[in-house]
Amino acid sequence: MKISHKMFMLAGLAVTVGIGLAAGKKVRVLTQNELDAIRWKESSGLPDNEVVDGDGGKASGPFQVWEDYWKDAADYDKTLVDEPGENYQKCRERAYAERVVRAYVARYSLSSDWSFWNVARLHNAGPSARKNKKISSAYADIVVRNLKSLEKGESPKNK
Repeated sequence: MKISHKMFMLAGLAVTVGIGLAAGKKVRVLTQNELDAIRWKESSGLPDNEVVDGDGGKASGPFQVWEDYWKDAADYDKTLVDEPGENYQKCRERAYAERVVRAYVARYSLSSDWSFWNVARLHNAGPSARKNKKISSAYADIVVRNLKSLEKGESPKNK
């Protein structure tokens, strides 16, 4: 039996929220538009098979995830490594990479009402972005503009 993409995403979201609640923390849950805004910044909305590794080969997939980022997410959300073949290389697949990004944000965001601008900085620079607002500010500004474009039904410009 095939599980629809929406059902798969809802299950991943439920697991992420459940993990955060179990840890006693209200987690920041990303909307699909927010994920798409980050993906546009990282890979211009290209299909998975057309996305090239970035950062000198250190970042892969539509969200340009680094292996340490994946390890942090998988340490937080053990369901990311439940099945055979669920490893860092799977971050090249959008649906799996979205689960990784959701888990990473749930792990490191400071609260459930954390701004998307801060989430974008976290995605780009890691937890150190929480302490220094100057880190990744230009990146976050672009991702927020991407989100606004998507919410209007327009293609982001990544500028």
